[in-house]
Amino acid sequence: MKKGGFKRKMGRTGINFVKKRDGRIVPFDKEKIAEAIFKAAQSVGGENKYLAEDLAEAVTLYLEKNFQSKIPSVEEIQDIVERVLIKTGHAKTAKAYILYRQKRANIRKVREGIKPEDLVEREKERINFIRNIKISVQRSDENLTEWNREKIIESLLRETGISRNIAEIIVSEVEEEVITSKLNVLTSSLIRELVNAKLIKYGFEKEREKHARLGIPLYDVSNFFKNFSGTPDELSLKFGKYIKKEYALSDVFSEDVVFSHFKGEIFLHSLEEIDKFYSVEVHSELKEEEENIINNYCSFLFLKPVDSKKIDFLNNFEDKKTRIFFDLPLPESFNILSEIVKKKNVEIELKKEKEEENLVVQKITLNSEKIFDTDRIIPLIKKAFEEKEKFLERILRKDIKEFFKRFKKIYELEIAGENEKIFKKITALNGSININFKEKTEKITKHLYFLEKENVRITSEIDKEKMDFLKDIDKKFFVRVKL
Repeated sequence: MKKGGFKRKMGRTGINFVKKRDGRIVPFDKEKIAEAIFKAAQSVGGENKYLAEDLAEAVTLYLEKNFQSKIPSVEEIQDIVERVLIKTGHAKTAKAYILYRQKRANIRKVREGIKPEDLVEREKERINFIRNIKISVQRSDENLTEWNREKIIESLLRETGISRNIAEIIVSEVEEEVITSKLNVLTSSLIRELVNAKLIKYGFEKEREKHARLGIPLYDVSNFFKNFSGTPDELSLKFGKYIKKEYALSDVFSEDVVFSHFKGEIFLHSLEEIDKFYSVEVHSELKEEEENIINNYCSFLFLKPVDSKKIDFLNNFEDKKTRIFFDLPLPESFNILSEIVKKKNVEIELKKEKEEENLVVQKITLNSEKIFDTDRIIPLIKKAFEEKEKFLERILRKDIKEFFKRFKKIYELEIAGENEKIFKKITALNGSININFKEKTEKITKHLYFLEKENVRITSEIDKEKMDFLKDIDKKFFVRVKL
C-alpha cells in the first residue's frame, strides 16, 4: 500500500480505520463496539442499549485522544473497551466482555491448530482415565468396539479434510465430555453428533456438513412402522428414497439452490431418485435389455409407439413410470385428437417442431409468482442443472454413460404461476434448456407467440368441452399428446 493511502476524514472523529489481526486495514465502525458491549451486558442481565452506545462513544473519544498518529489494532481497541467498562463502574459487563474475548481467542487458536492451554494441562489426566475405564462403542456395522480416539481423528481427517492438529483438539474436547457424562456405552451416531457440535463451535460449518450423518429420526421411523399400509419391502424402499433425497439436498445441490427449493421459488423434481436421469424420450421399439437400462437409470420413460393409430391401446395404457406420447400436426390432425379426447382427458404439449429423442437430466419447476428478481434466479437454475449433471457424470458407470449418448441431453424448466413480467426474460434462455409453460386451456392462445422459439412449449390438460380453440390456430404447430 502506498504511503499516505489512508487519509484522515475531516470532522470530529479522528479514528477512521482499524487494523485487523490478519493485517488488513478496514474502516472504523463505532456501532460494532456498541454491539459487543451490549452483548456482554445482556449476558449479565443488562438491557440498556443506549448505555452501550454511550460507552462506545467514550471508547471512541479515548481512541481519538491516544491514537492521533496511528491506526489502532483490534486488540488495542478491545483493551480500551475493558478499561472504559471498569473505570465507568461496569465491572460485571467488563468480566463478561473479558470472558468473551478469551473464548474468541480460544476459537482462533483451535482454528489455527493450537491447543488451548487448559486442554493441554488436562491431557495426561484424561488419557490415564480412559485407560483405566472401559468405554464401549456400538458401531453402525453392528460391531462392539472399545473407545479409540485415533479412529475418530482418522474419520475427521478423511471426511472433512481439516488438519490433524485441529482434529486432535476436537476429539480431545469430545473425550472430556464423554468422561464427564459417565457413559460406559456410546453409539457411533452419538459420537458423530458430539464431534459435529465442536465443529460448529469453532466455525467449521462446511466441514460439519461433510461430516454429517444422513438418516431418519427415530420418532419418524416409529410412525412409519405404525402407519404404513404397504408391504415391508415397500417400506424399505421408502426409507431408501428418504435417504437419497436427504443426500441430494445435503451434497449434490449447493446451499443457495436448496434454500430456493425450500422457499418454494423452485421445485427440484425426483430428488429421491437423484442418481437417475429425470426422463428419456424414445421414438423406436426397445429391446428388452435397453428397456431395463432405461427403467433402472431414468425416473420416467416417454415412449412413442410405432403405430400411433392404435387409439384404444393408447387410451387403456397405464403405467406410472412410462408415458405414451405421439406428435400430431395442427390443424390437419384435429379430428384424430378429437377421437382421443372423447374417451379421456389428456395432457397436451404445443410446440413449434417435432423433437429428437431427448434425455432430460433434471426437471425444475419455477413458481413465477414467488420470483421478484430474475437476474438472481436464472443463474441459480442454470447452476442447479449443472450440479445434477456433474453428479451423474461422477457416479454413473462408463457403459451406462455410453448407452445414453444416443439421446440429446437437455434440461426441463417448467413455469408455473401467472407472473407475466418474468416470462420474456425466461424465454430468452436458449441452448439445452427446454421451457415449458403450464397453462390453463383458456390462456393458451394468448401465449402462442412464445412458441416461435424452438425450445419453448405450452402444456395444458384438455377435455372434449375445451378443445375447440385448437381449430382456430392458424399457424402450424405440433401437439404432443401424453397418455
